[in-house]
Amino acid sequence: MKTLVLGGGISGILTAYFLAGDGHEVIVVERHGGVAREASFANAGMVCPSMAEPWGSPGAPSGLIRSLGRNDAPLRLRIGAVPGMWRWGLRFLGNCSHERFRRNTRTNVRLALYSAEVFQMLREDIDVAYDLQRVGSLRIHTDAKVHEEAARACEALTELGLTYRVVDAAECARIEPALGPAAHTFAGGIFYPDDENGDCFKFAQAASAAARARGVSFMFDTTVTGFIADGDSLSGIDSDRGPLRAECVVVALGSRGVDLVRRIGIDLPIYPVKGLSITVPVAGWDGAPRVTIVDVGRKFGVVRIGDSLRVAGSAEFGGFDETVDPDRCRVILDNAAEVLPELRRRLDPKTTTRWAGLRPTTPDGPPILGASPIRNLFINTGGGHLGWTFAPGAARIVADTISGRRAAIDLDGLTLARFR
Repeated sequence: MKTLVLGGGISGILTAYFLAGDGHEVIVVERHGGVAREASFANAGMVCPSMAEPWGSPGAPSGLIRSLGRNDAPLRLRIGAVPGMWRWGLRFLGNCSHERFRRNTRTNVRLALYSAEVFQMLREDIDVAYDLQRVGSLRIHTDAKVHEEAARACEALTELGLTYRVVDAAECARIEPALGPAAHTFAGGIFYPDDENGDCFKFAQAASAAARARGVSFMFDTTVTGFIADGDSLSGIDSDRGPLRAECVVVALGSRGVDLVRRIGIDLPIYPVKGLSITVPVAGWDGAPRVTIVDVGRKFGVVRIGDSLRVAGSAEFGGFDETVDPDRCRVILDNAAEVLPELRRRLDPKTTTRWAGLRPTTPDGPPILGASPIRNLFINTGGGHLGWTFAPGAARIVADTISGRRAAIDLDGLTLARFR
């Protein structure tokens, strides 16, 4: 079956890879000149089921209100964005109760752990060097109450297969010696030994080469402008390079697919949430961190990727603005330097790079996968801050759905049907 996959990020690439393995004739349509040029390019690099909590938490509404007018708030709502996101926002607020937060977290963990299994199978199939680090992640807490609550939350997820270890401040420094100078400020931490990290862009390039080896074609510099309807189904798409006919279409365009599918009557509750990353070389820094560090209170992550550290943070609700705000980058770096003082001395404008990307985020947290109201249109989007963590499992689920196979996990809470 001829299938068009719209979007050449990590989600679209892996969907195409699996579909080609199932015998489909696949074309990936991408508006940029190569793969993984947007949210997959310089993201945090974490493949972490431990980060499965959605942003729609009981404390999120008050945090967003406090962020209005503040450029230094880790979770920031820009006033000008409010009129364009009111429907999404109401759904988001509706998912901030304790009950829904727990439910959505469990859904995310279920998908993330399955995705980790698929990721391992992919590594066996695709020969790729992408700066993989399998040394776990360490979440540190400066507030004792937050630390205790996080430990209880983890305990409730053990039945799903999440592996963790609650540790004190001294053990945090033993796990990652670079934290030693700041360990006295910690209430404790939680270590997740199965978490991984690496360079998503490098992996996406290798995966696209593997997809080509399976017969997938890539059409770059091609913008999708609409769909070609044929009764209750589609017969293809329109693009700025002319129409493309197909028997099946997959939308893996992140946040940019929302307006496109709205034209054919489908409401995708996805909002672009901007994240920032700063990449700093570690040449000469013998004690640079190797374990992924997530500081819950200061809202940043530090990830070792090859010969660099990637410092990531910020969640900004501001529409499709991809501007790299130097002030917000400075806040992230200042917070990270409180834990890693050596980091400040490593900042060199000539070698430090800054990046912004838009995370396609659902109001409840889990992505939207699988069937749509149109018979031959399928969805793979909405991974939010867990886009790379979810990508292998999500792509396998979408490919299985298209090929008529039952998904390997329960899809409750993962399809578009939950929003109807």
